[in-house]
Amino acid sequence: AETVRRSPPTTPPEVVISEIMYNPDTAETGDSPEWIEVANIGGSTADLEGWFFDDEDGGSWGSFPSGTLLAPGQTAVFFDVDVTEPVFRSEWSVPANALVVGITWAGLANDPSAVNEILELIDNEGSPVDLVNYDDANGWPSDSPDGPSIYLTDLTTDNNVGTNWARSQLGVDGGINPSGPTFSTADVGSPGILPQSADFDFSGIVDGLDFLAWQIGVGTAAPAALKVDGDADSDLDVDAADLAFWETDYGTVSSVTALSAAIRAPASSPASSSPLAAASRPTLSKDVWLALPEAAVADSSETMSETNSALAIPV
Repeated sequence: AETVRRSPPTTPPEVVISEIMYNPDTAETGDSPEWIEVANIGGSTADLEGWFFDDEDGGSWGSFPSGTLLAPGQTAVFFDVDVTEPVFRSEWSVPANALVVGITWAGLANDPSAVNEILELIDNEGSPVDLVNYDDANGWPSDSPDGPSIYLTDLTTDNNVGTNWARSQLGVDGGINPSGPTFSTADVGSPGILPQSADFDFSGIVDGLDFLAWQIGVGTAAPAALKVDGDADSDLDVDAADLAFWETDYGTVSSVTALSAAIRAPASSPASSSPLAAASRPTLSKDVWLALPEAAVADSSETMSETNSALAIPV
């Protein structure tokens, strides 16, 4: 894509760049072993057809193909189209619920600086959606030794701030080594796996609505579960372990304001109805939420008092 001087996005993005493999141990002598993960933290499916990456170098990044639909809580991993989708998915053990999309690859800076690399995600109208000016200093994770990707540790935080990113580690937040032989087994990353979190609706706070999301999603089996279904520990199913994670994290508040709500009940679930708007989030104790016999999702137009009354819980 032709490089155009664009202003940074003016509103928090709902599709965010969430992991970048820019300095792999795999030799970069042929097909590129680099890749980029994006995640949908919004409340509706995003059609990414015609979107593309861009940077300050003016490289020829290919646009995303037709059918690139990203559901709430879902991830997509973009890689060099010359590495086939089955090879990438197999060697990196990418879960079935994540998209794996090959595109024409322009390349990422292996030794970044404050002016190189400026990675942008651009929509099909040429407007910037997200921008990550990653570095290997000034608060950004180190790029030495080669191998690990960097990933956004909390998807509700500003992904253009280096301290919100971490260097991938084996066994942490889904970090694995690829199996090879296409990718070096010294590489480390978690393509298609989001960091562990009980903030299932990406609101910036772990609260009762996340418990409702877990109630609706409990029983979703691997590998179908997404974060919005209540998969706190990122093991691709929703079970009691995820509830325990929610109990531990209850009340945790992100460093940024709420971005969006994305409680997504399975299509077959009769319990799905309108989630509470952020302004109506009920302030009930953790024990009260745990005592509820079933998911009670109030209409988003209710006020706080009406919500608590609907749940028959005194405050």
